[in-house]
Amino acid sequence: MQTPLICPVCSERLARLENSFKCIQGHSFDIAREGYVNLRLGGKKQPKYLGDAKEMLQARRLFLEAGHYQPLAGAIQAQLQSYLAGWPEWLQPAPLAEVGCGEGYYLGWLKERLPEEGPLGYYGVDISKAAIRLAARRYREINFVVADLKEKIPFAAGSIALLLNIFAPRNGPEFERVLAQEGRLLVVIPGPDHLADLPARLKPLGMEADKRQRLVEQLNPAFRLLVEQRLNYTINLEPEGLANLIQMTPNYRHLSPDQIAGLEPAAIPVTVDFNILTFGKHQDKTFCVAPTR
Repeated sequence: MQTPLICPVCSERLARLENSFKCIQGHSFDIAREGYVNLRLGGKKQPKYLGDAKEMLQARRLFLEAGHYQPLAGAIQAQLQSYLAGWPEWLQPAPLAEVGCGEGYYLGWLKERLPEEGPLGYYGVDISKAAIRLAARRYREINFVVADLKEKIPFAAGSIALLLNIFAPRNGPEFERVLAQEGRLLVVIPGPDHLADLPARLKPLGMEADKRQRLVEQLNPAFRLLVEQRLNYTINLEPEGLANLIQMTPNYRHLSPDQIAGLEPAAIPVTVDFNILTFGKHQDKTFCVAPTR
């Protein structure tokens, strides 16, 4: 069965044959016991941190499954359903993919709730083998792939209808290449008030004040902004939830044991703030979705 995946060696399409993916040039990639495939080529020097560490992933899973970001998952679902409702009958259905999918929470949410006649398959890509392994064990009906998003994303040109990028690194030229002409790119970034209530020592690193504008400018050569939604609400976190929130961010690597041990002993209110931005290709004049209010 042919897939939107391409061979990382020769860029030919990959087909699934029993327990492996193969291309017409004979390159073969085994499917791991958990159900994922590793398309990241070796031979390069490994950075100190390759994606999220195992303890960060476990903390994120506990935090997300507690429902703290469920309103965000619901808002993403609503955006995609609005888009799918306007999908022209003459267009063939195409897959949905999330790049930088982590442990798979948002893909799992969407696979369970989007209409069956919607996307033609679900794909999750992340550089972290630990993240992909964790995702593949939980969400067996989703195709998970290990790949480096800074390099060539392992999808054929124009093969993806819905491309998600949620709190993950971006690769604008590759997003343009893999997205179908009538497809949509949905990006979620922190809003300016995200985690503003946390003590300064616990706030995630690299929170840019102009992150939204920089994102639009970064993608502007290929994409135009169609829909923008701001989601802002407060969650009350018990010590365990707060610990998971801190541990699931890269900031955790820079905290000392004393700082971690000094977390608030009682429940505290924490503001979460998200910008959900949906982009279409500049040349796409097929149709538009209505703004979400």
